[in-house]
Amino acid sequence: MWNYISPSLLNNWLYALQNDNIDNFIDYLERKPQQTTEAMLKGIEFEDEVYKGNKPLYNEYVKEGKYQVKVARPYKDIMILGIIDVLQPNWIYDIKTTSNYEIGKYGKTSQHLVYPYCTGIKNFAYLVNEECYKEDYVYQDGQLEKLVDDFINWLKISNYYKTWKKYWVKNVKGENYEIFK
Repeated sequence: MWNYISPSLLNNWLYALQNDNIDNFIDYLERKPQQTTEAMLKGIEFEDEVYKGNKPLYNEYVKEGKYQVKVARPYKDIMILGIIDVLQPNWIYDIKTTSNYEIGKYGKTSQHLVYPYCTGIKNFAYLVNEECYKEDYVYQDGQLEKLVDDFINWLKISNYYKTWKKYWVKNVKGENYEIFK
């Protein structure tokens, strides 16, 4: 059993800090049920269409890739987990849909740090909306480790460390994660 951190946990925390809205993050940290929104459902449907080859602008990036790959890699006494939308030999792609896209929109999120950390593949791109806007990132060693250390320190200072330890535990061996070292 491992305490773990996922991109969604980090993204919820980062969003809360950026928008001074800790209450929603605490609900997420405590694993309170979250509503599936219409936007989430549209995103899932869009991804499915991409995987089926029904979004031609995406084909050059996703063709022959592996879809929905579960990855994990330990950091200190924590397991870092994620599910990659599209894994290629030298690239990781995450498919996004949004009602208002601006270049750099995803720069303050964590997927472009988590997935390269887990796999060792440094090239990452978000592929966004019908137009397939491509937002590239190149992972630099140490980026995720710093973010995780900041997160754990914040949990400790804010007295939520025990809450995280209680609710974020998983046995990754039984869930088909590709574990990298």
